[in-house]
Amino acid sequence: MNPKKLLCLALSCALTLALSAPAMAADLPEGWTPADGARTDGPWYAEAVDYVQDKGYMVGTDQGFEPEAAISAAQILQTLFNREGKPDAAGTEQPWYADAVAWADGAGYQTATIANLEADADRILIARILHWYGLTLKEIPATGTTEISTLADYSSIYKTDYPYISYCMNTGLMVGNQDNEWAPHKTLTRAEFATILMRLDEVDPPVVTLADYLTQGGQEWFLTGKTEYTVQGMLVSKDTPYENVLEGNSGVVTDDGITVLLKGTVDELWPSKLEKVMKTYTKADGSELTAKDFEPKDTYIDLKTKAQPDTNFAMFIPADVQVVVETAWGDILTANRPGVEHGKGDYLVSTVKDGAPDLSDVWVLNGAVFPNTYDLSKAPAQYHVAVLVPNPNDGSYFQAGVNGAKALENVTVDVVAMGTIAAGQGMPSQEEELEHFRPFFTEACQSGKYDLILTAGAECTPAMLEAAKAYPDQKFMSYDLQFVSDELAKGDYANVYGVTYKNQDLGYLAGFIASQITVSDMEKANADKKIGIILGMDVPGLNDYAGSFCQAAKEQGVTVYVDYVGDFLADLAPVAAEKAKAMYDDGVDVIWQVAGGAGKGVFTAAKECGRYALGVDCDQTLTVTDPQEAATIVTSFYANSPAVIADAWASLLADEFPGGTYSTVGLAEGFVGFADNDQFRAMTSQALRDSVTELFETMAKGETQVFQASADASAWAELKADVAP
Repeated sequence: MNPKKLLCLALSCALTLALSAPAMAADLPEGWTPADGARTDGPWYAEAVDYVQDKGYMVGTDQGFEPEAAISAAQILQTLFNREGKPDAAGTEQPWYADAVAWADGAGYQTATIANLEADADRILIARILHWYGLTLKEIPATGTTEISTLADYSSIYKTDYPYISYCMNTGLMVGNQDNEWAPHKTLTRAEFATILMRLDEVDPPVVTLADYLTQGGQEWFLTGKTEYTVQGMLVSKDTPYENVLEGNSGVVTDDGITVLLKGTVDELWPSKLEKVMKTYTKADGSELTAKDFEPKDTYIDLKTKAQPDTNFAMFIPADVQVVVETAWGDILTANRPGVEHGKGDYLVSTVKDGAPDLSDVWVLNGAVFPNTYDLSKAPAQYHVAVLVPNPNDGSYFQAGVNGAKALENVTVDVVAMGTIAAGQGMPSQEEELEHFRPFFTEACQSGKYDLILTAGAECTPAMLEAAKAYPDQKFMSYDLQFVSDELAKGDYANVYGVTYKNQDLGYLAGFIASQITVSDMEKANADKKIGIILGMDVPGLNDYAGSFCQAAKEQGVTVYVDYVGDFLADLAPVAAEKAKAMYDDGVDVIWQVAGGAGKGVFTAAKECGRYALGVDCDQTLTVTDPQEAATIVTSFYANSPAVIADAWASLLADEFPGGTYSTVGLAEGFVGFADNDQFRAMTSQALRDSVTELFETMAKGETQVFQASADASAWAELKADVAP
């Protein structure tokens, strides 16, 4: 259960609603900032650690990965050495990092300046190494303009380190902490450096050869051909150096009478044979070229391409990977070369041989130029979607949206973990909400690459709307808007679409099935006819689940235990487990957990007590890692956010994006339901499943009047008392 569902319709429908408290400094590693990777309900570093291990950058120590252990300079150099594919180095067998040190020394970094390579590295030392590696070795430019003097702890003590700190901040690899301090002498853990390595791959994409890229699957080749556009060309009277800044190659054109120096649409330079130029281009007026047209030498003349459809194959190379291509002429070119604008990525172009790409004749065309020079009509669509959510790996609500985005075809999905703001410490103001989430939305909008930005939860709404107003051409969707704020109701957001779910439909369905379980002859059910529900917090929006849950139980003569954890954080799972055990000990057969990360405790209790549980927000048999706990889950109840996302995406592709509208959907609309999986069918009888099918039919027809607790607080109090033990 999303921890922020708690205030839906609870306090007001104003945009200023805030759904959680500010993150405490203790939740973060000392000297670290939420932008560097805030903790969420689970291990904040899980994605980064998985990433670097999959890539082979970091493989752990003899004690395992040791995510919380401080990292040394030797380990840092070794990970960068690993990232470079362990290039040949002149190191000795001892110590274990000797080859990495030899490689670094050979590449210009003086490791002798580090007093103790095996000692824990502080942030200044790491900044120096990253500056050398990123700027000197990899040619990764720093794109920001951060003034280090604005930092609270900036002083003459480390003014000499200004270039290193500035570089790391302006590339986003390392930034200041929540107190506007850079904490230069704090150490970093191995997990924190894993996060830096993952970011490094974003600013310096991995490099692969064309052969390896194609082996890995690559993209889809498509037929293309030159369109009509103008370039320039000239013969030279002396040796003339050139550099193709887009494709990363250079050379010298000589006065041989047969080589033309061409200048492209963005001033890129490359040589071509005169005979080929005369066949490929015409004069600016469309007439045929002759050798005489290139006199006098050293003077550019305008050339126009001949439109040539289906004469080449092309393949899109996404910007998150660099592909090195060795051409038939011996040039070595790089798609998505660092420091060059590429649009959304570059293209490989080849000649055609026997109806297929001729891989002996492949070249790179800059992605910013390709659409203006080649035909894209047969290219597969290339779309980009960003998912901005507090915790994409919650195994529940947010992760369901991520999965929905990743299920879209022909879409590159960037998932951004914005970090949670813990509930239970007092409700933050709108400004506190904005301060936390604003940078993520701003960065996504400024990139200009996303066809759609997805988010969810009322806590993210203020930052989304602020960004939507600042970037009116950017489309946004909240796949669980939770409520329509006063700001949205004004109707000024044609670029925003949102969906709200009928939580009461889910509650009624869950209450019905839970009641069917407790009156059944299932193995772990007793004769007491008791069920339970444990929620994150006692607030009206969340009680929409509980109210209709109790309604369904009352209609079947079943007793309901209702309890609340007080928050949704995974740290409170033991509290949920204790409450669940008390219910099970009192004869409850099955408990529905609607408590986010804390709700995992219900599954633990169900395992230990030998009883049943129900999941929420997604099929939790697929997300609960303990097989014995997963085996207790009869089914799960959830809003079908992947289907909602797919529906909206189809509208966007049809140029019918429903911006400015905010739908409320439930079972009748086909967007809420339960996990009708193999486990559910194996654990339940045909009679129970038939009763559920019948219920679906009546609810879909609107024949079932479902109670909504938030609409009548007194009726909810009366109902809860009626079904209580």
